[in-house]
Amino acid sequence: MVAALKSKRCDEFESHLNAHPDDWKYRLVYADWLEEQRDAFCETQRWMVAFETCPDCEYRTWDWWSPKHSLLPSDLPEHVFDNLCDGRETDFRFREYPTRHAAELDLHNALVRAGEIHCALIEEVEA
Repeated sequence: MVAALKSKRCDEFESHLNAHPDDWKYRLVYADWLEEQRDAFCETQRWMVAFETCPDCEYRTWDWWSPKHSLLPSDLPEHVFDNLCDGRETDFRFREYPTRHAAELDLHNALVRAGEIHCALIEEVEA
């Protein structure tokens, strides 16, 4: 029962962020909830709020952009962008993902590799 409630609450957060990825106050609430669950992903949510950065969804994919190409909220610092490993790389210096969650999981791992946050890599990155 407890696991089902946690899953339902997580689904509520994810659903809201899919519709409103730049809701920074909601992301902070999500980060606090993740921290209560002892989930390292809370650090990624806090980093995204601090830099007001979120993946962009314009053409059915969620994208992270290199700052050399655009001035979007989905721009990442070059050293973080260069540490993204998943998603489909394009010729236009952005990576695209099937879901917002997949984009943010890859960001988490890129932040760890770039030394921006200090916690474990998350292995469940979606393709």
